[in-house]
Amino acid sequence: MFDKDTLTISYDVARGEHRGPRKREVAPAEVGLGDCIDCQLCVQVCPTGIDIRDGLQMECIGCAACIDACDSAWTKWAMPVG
Repeated sequence: MFDKDTLTISYDVARGEHRGPRKREVAPAEVGLGDCIDCQLCVQVCPTGIDIRDGLQMECIGCAACIDACDSAWTKWAMPVG
């Protein structure tokens, strides 16, 4: 069941795509990249092994480990989290 307080885990395609590796000295937008650095930490920490970047999947248990992993990666790159 869902209500207004239910945590819904999702990947913001508009913000993250196009994903890919990057260099610190080049702004991602200059080379056509979104915010996702394609480190795959979100997949590695997921207890069910899904890739949230491929859309909401039935196996997602809503633990938000992927969000925490993404935030930690972005912090290392001095990017805004969330």
